[in-house]
Amino acid sequence: MHSKSGLGRPTGAVAAFAVILLGVLATNPAKAEQEIYLGYEQDACSGVLYVKNRYSQWIKIKRGATPRVDVAIDGGGYWYWKCGNTNERSRGGSSFQNRVERLAVFHSTKSRMTIWDCYDLLK
Repeated sequence: MHSKSGLGRPTGAVAAFAVILLGVLATNPAKAEQEIYLGYEQDACSGVLYVKNRYSQWIKIKRGATPRVDVAIDGGGYWYWKCGNTNERSRGGSSFQNRVERLAVFHSTKSRMTIWDCYDLLK
């Protein structure tokens, strides 16, 4: 059984969870922001998928996973990605295309299907 120490600090599993949680927030503070789901778009990619993040870095998307990537969109509402060595761009629906700040990206393990879940962020 885990309990608090006499100093009021958590010990055991509670302390370990707090350290892990604080580490995640420190290394990825964007996760602490509230997301507003806007909608989704669908594309296809037969090669290795990369998404350009808001710092202009190319992030490799592992098939079957659904990582979140904070993106910068251009004046037309487009975010940028690569399928293998081919440069691509996509944007959300007309009702929200200029509000997309984060994507949850799914690249199928069984097909070319790519799903972009689009989010705005409350700051």
